[in-house]
Amino acid sequence: MRFEINVIFVKVEKSYNRITGDYSMEETDRTVRLADVTDTGMERQQLLYGTVGNQAITIRLKTPVQLDFDYLIVNGIKYTVRKLVTYRGRQTIEAVVLK
Repeated sequence: MRFEINVIFVKVEKSYNRITGDYSMEETDRTVRLADVTDTGMERQQLLYGTVGNQAITIRLKTPVQLDFDYLIVNGIKYTVRKLVTYRGRQTIEAVVLK
């Protein structure tokens, strides 16, 4: 496995604007880690999500991420985490495109 793709873990702070009545989201923290990123196979997509064809990726990290984050960015595309597993000092993240 080559850990060569930058994965950006982003923490967002939401605050309420009384004037507009909307919530504004502001990035408070970005952490970049190298990871092995692959497309999630069709069998695994069917098991995890119940369907095939959603843009899912599998991210493998050498050392676990110990920080709190809201979403992650890989190759300029925002992803949300569906499953995060830590075992034997490594971590696997199953993620789908953030809509």
